[in-house]
Amino acid sequence: MIITVSGAQGQGKSTVLSALAERGHLIVPNKTARGILADWSTTLEQVYSDKPLAVKFHETILERHAQMCKQYKESSDVAFIERSYADIFSYALAVLGPFNTYSAWLNDFYFRCARQQSDFSAVIYLTGRDYIPEEDGVRSTNIHFTEAVDSSIKKYLKKISDTTSTHRVFEVSSDSTERRVEHIVTGK
Repeated sequence: MIITVSGAQGQGKSTVLSALAERGHLIVPNKTARGILADWSTTLEQVYSDKPLAVKFHETILERHAQMCKQYKESSDVAFIERSYADIFSYALAVLGPFNTYSAWLNDFYFRCARQQSDFSAVIYLTGRDYIPEEDGVRSTNIHFTEAVDSSIKKYLKKISDTTSTHRVFEVSSDSTERRVEHIVTGK
């Protein structure tokens, strides 16, 4: 069984997963975007300046994420992973949405992401934390971009969960890691 922790950049997904790991919960290691950039010896800026490469990048993210989930999907153990497929789609949409050339690809990518969302038994959507931009070579430091992506993630989480019955979305709104983890573990 897989539970995903979702939300925009800077919402504390990695921090929450680390705290869950400290409590003994199984965490699926997931640094997909960073891993791809390292494997390709490139930067996100270089990838996004080349639109066909950006498509390949998002295809690879989807493929690797699905592969990581595959081994835990049918397990009776509860495993937590960072990022839902709604997150993955929202970032692809933010990068390639303005270009009509990629409209058909984005439509297909959405349906594949929505289908893969059934990998999860539940989605924990994190919100309520003030984002402090931090330059790390992957995340945008622009708060407006973050807010736009967050709105997109929230919309597509709802849209996908409304059309499937495979999982529920739980919104956890707090800036305290301890309260977030307690809510996730106890459901309160």
